[in-house]
Amino acid sequence: MGCIWRLSWTRRRAGRTRPLNFATVSGLVRLIEDGFAQPVVVPYDNSVDVLSDYVRFPTRAGARALQQFVVQVRERDLSVLLNCGALEPLDEFGFALSGSFGDLYDECFGLRIPGVDEGSPALII
Repeated sequence: MGCIWRLSWTRRRAGRTRPLNFATVSGLVRLIEDGFAQPVVVPYDNSVDVLSDYVRFPTRAGARALQQFVVQVRERDLSVLLNCGALEPLDEFGFALSGSFGDLYDECFGLRIPGVDEGSPALII
């Protein structure tokens, strides 16, 4: 256990161990701005059950349980999905893919956007 902690807080260079400089790193890191995508709950595994529990009784624990079934959708793709009626709004969480549009999500290829992702899956590989 001590070795794992030591490796996570130090780095090796030329056979010597020296501490990492977190202040320098924090000054150099630039985070990706939020707001360019919205969360959408997709039908995967038991997401329908977890979603129905959340809709009946929205809690923080329920929202955390939904996170594993969420994909981030860009604003322009969100507009397409909203215009065709594929999304249902969720209070303070984002959106859920409507039941009749569940086939837009594929476990292998992800969420397909109507009119945008048409064609063979081989085109996106």
